Amino acid sequence: MPYADPIKSREYHTRKSREWYQKYPEKRAKIARKHHQTDAGKRTKRKCNLKAIGWTLEGFEKALIGQAYKCAICRAPLDVDGIKGKNKPCADHDHETNVAREVLCGACNFLLGQAQDDIEVLKRAIAYLRKHKNAKKKDC
Repeated sequence: MPYADPIKSREYHTRKSREWYQKYPEKRAKIARKHHQTDAGKRTKRKCNLKAIGWTLEGFEKALIGQAYKCAICRAPLDVDGIKGKNKPCADHDHETNVAREVLCGACNFLLGQAQDDIEVLKRAIAYLRKHKNAKKKDC
């Protein structure tokens, strides 16, 4: 039964919602999928994902504007509609400290992820590319 006290009422409704979620996980998933297809749902999902890695939605949008909607590494224009792909804006962060860095395209974010943010690996990759920059095609 709901309470007149707003704190007790909130606790009651939170408890009832959790019980419903546990009782009907399929219905909850279906509702969530449908909601995440709406503009409000996409915004909510992005906000939750950003929060998990130390960003706010406002901070992300400020960073996009500050970077003129371009990737901080390759300077490619970012697809702000959020369509998946190499130009999808990705909120970069330090995996050890969870501190937000800048906005990258999907390809550059993947690059850093594969290198595990290791500067020495990236330096060796640069040296490798320089070594083979003018290499002629060889028979293998």
